[in-house]
Amino acid sequence: MNFLFLLSFLLLSPYVRAAPRDERVDDELENLYFEYGTPVGPERGSRVLGGAETCNDEFRINNRNIPAEFIRLAYHDSATHNKFDGTGGLDGSIRFRAELDRPENVGAVGMFTTFLRSHSGVNQLVSWADVIAFNVVAVVAGCDGPLIPFRGGRVDATVPGPPGVPEPHQSLESHTESFRRQGFNKEEMIGLVACGHTLGGVRSLDFPDHVAPSPDNDQDNIHLFDTTHTFDNAVVTEYLSGNTQNPLVNHPNTTMLSDLRIFSSDGNKTMQRLANPNHFQRTCGNLLERMINTVPRGVKLRPPVKPIPIKAGDALLEVTATTRILRTSMRFLKANPNRKVTLHWHDTANRPNSFSALPTNVTTNVTPLASRHGMTPTRYWFEAPIGLTSVSKYWFTYDELDGRGPRKFDNKGKGFLIEQDELLFAPTLSGGFPRKLVVGLHSNLLPSAVTGTIFDFNNEATTPTQGAPLTFQRDTSIPDAAGYSFYSASFSSAHGATFDVQALVNGKAIKAEFLRVSYI
Repeated sequence: MNFLFLLSFLLLSPYVRAAPRDERVDDELENLYFEYGTPVGPERGSRVLGGAETCNDEFRINNRNIPAEFIRLAYHDSATHNKFDGTGGLDGSIRFRAELDRPENVGAVGMFTTFLRSHSGVNQLVSWADVIAFNVVAVVAGCDGPLIPFRGGRVDATVPGPPGVPEPHQSLESHTESFRRQGFNKEEMIGLVACGHTLGGVRSLDFPDHVAPSPDNDQDNIHLFDTTHTFDNAVVTEYLSGNTQNPLVNHPNTTMLSDLRIFSSDGNKTMQRLANPNHFQRTCGNLLERMINTVPRGVKLRPPVKPIPIKAGDALLEVTATTRILRTSMRFLKANPNRKVTLHWHDTANRPNSFSALPTNVTTNVTPLASRHGMTPTRYWFEAPIGLTSVSKYWFTYDELDGRGPRKFDNKGKGFLIEQDELLFAPTLSGGFPRKLVVGLHSNLLPSAVTGTIFDFNNEATTPTQGAPLTFQRDTSIPDAAGYSFYSASFSSAHGATFDVQALVNGKAIKAEFLRVSYI
């Protein structure tokens, strides 16, 4: 479908939640694609990649191309795939140190650092494997490569994957068999290696016998695969011209010349086709998409992410030391400096009049992927004091000042419902040292227990179905306020993505789920 046609269609069909979990997953994946994460406030960004989104000078420290390391990490994760028995693939198993420390994953320290740049995008809805795959999509686009469709739904492995990553010293026959097991024929093997080696190079820390260490012992020395720093076919054309600097093609140590053996394995026929820049871009887009979509048998990927031109952001009804506040946002993928946006809500007293608030801030989040699609994600942020009557539902109106007048964005007339206000997160009362999470429970409710689970995705053993237990205790250091009593639990990690909490009152569980620690 033509992208502009799809965009115009969606503009006439505001995004409406279909099924709670599926819709939330789609929200997270779409936020990841266009905004590189889900922001929770104007100053609370959540961008993956650690800012390493392009091939500009800032991320070529000592010739080290950080985007290349994201591509390498994804390939090393996916290379465990065995198409014959359906095991392995891009499943996040590379996060286990037992797998990273294998000789085939030489440079484990650098790969683990690259891996940790991604943790902010991982939560109960988006797996490690999804973020590793997305990073390839993002950095290839940011380095002027092809736009690769992105699909979520990968399932994280719970144990290290089997060995299987080819190594430079191995024979052509060994490489060919490894790629065949992964699902790639000889021509595709040549293409995937060329596409993967258009960025980056060989590091002295990883192969000191092949690349001489830097005279400055504190610095890594890197021999690049080609002379450019963008996703182009220079690695191909320089090879064919005979003046390549690729250390896996041109080096006295012939044992390590894996690129030479692979590139020339069909008499350079594939490389000659890849010398056409358009063919190179198309081929790399297709092969890298296949690579990141190589998953274990039984894993069903979601449809490719599509743009949602207008949507409501996360909503948090929170309790503070004095009142309740509704935090939310409305996001547009197209910027309009003249646009006016207003938040409206009904209180729980069912009074006929609604209340309204104007944005407290407006931010734009221009990512390379959004720019490549001609989009400028713009969020209108609201922090509306609700008072003691709380809120039952909310909606938005917006006016583009284009002569069409104000329009309502209200979930097809149903409004956006607040499920409950008995148990609320209190981020402004949380944090500190030791770190603690604070929730407020209606003061007239006497719980037999308040418990929860925090999901720390900086831990290699954590998967979307695992987490650390939390026990909340009545916190008398915080006076009752706004009709709430407060309960707190300590946690040690600075990387907890989300937590769930429930209060058991007279045998009934009152739940608040998927609360982002980044609100603190």
